[in-house]
Amino acid sequence: MEKPLFRKHYHSYHIHGKDGMGDIGLPEPRLTVEKTHAIDAIIECAYRLKGELEIVTLGPLTNLAMAVLKDPDFMKKVKHVYVMGGSGLTPGNITPLAEFNFYVDAEAAHIILTSGLPLTVVGWEIGMGEAFIGEKDIKTLNNLSELGRFAVRCNKTLMEFNAGRTERVGFDLPDPTTMSVALYPEIIETFLDAYSWIEYRSEKSYGHYVIDSTNLTGEPVNARVVTSIKTGMFKEKLFKLLS
Repeated sequence: MEKPLFRKHYHSYHIHGKDGMGDIGLPEPRLTVEKTHAIDAIIECAYRLKGELEIVTLGPLTNLAMAVLKDPDFMKKVKHVYVMGGSGLTPGNITPLAEFNFYVDAEAAHIILTSGLPLTVVGWEIGMGEAFIGEKDIKTLNNLSELGRFAVRCNKTLMEFNAGRTERVGFDLPDPTTMSVALYPEIIETFLDAYSWIEYRSEKSYGHYVIDSTNLTGEPVNARVVTSIKTGMFKEKLFKLLS
């Protein structure tokens, strides 16, 4: 989809640069557009893989929400969905309440959270915790390999964004953190099985991800929410893969 379900597209150029890679001057991509629409591709994969498809979402949930709307039966074929989104345990990174992916299309996030899909949610705050790449880690990456140096360079604008609003030097990696949870589930230290929802009606709190951690609503669980990952394991795996 070229835009969110109901709203204008919100860009994060001030965080990741206009090229999405810290404005490091990458060449223009030479890939061509697939003939199959992304929504149809998601549905086709689910039916073809017959219950073995695991989906990791690293951006707004518009395409997945459209797949749910187009063919609700496809969800029965999906094994699990890992969602990088929300900041239900801390303030957000786009507004005081909202994280970028959920803020861009909160209506889509609402559709997914109420769909019945098996969900594991990894919030932005997890990437700001054990997975945060600080000054010591940056030195390690720069001395590690060309891939390690690239990992630092492509996060230049993110480091500048973080420096402008916090006292921390470095960058957060919420997307790789979510991938690590999907690939290495043993990395999860603690989690909540809880009912959660997204605010999509209020302008001031649009995109706010709410976790009913003490079951005050009495609503049935709709997500496993990761609350912490094991100390050192993420960076150990990251450095090994980039070496």
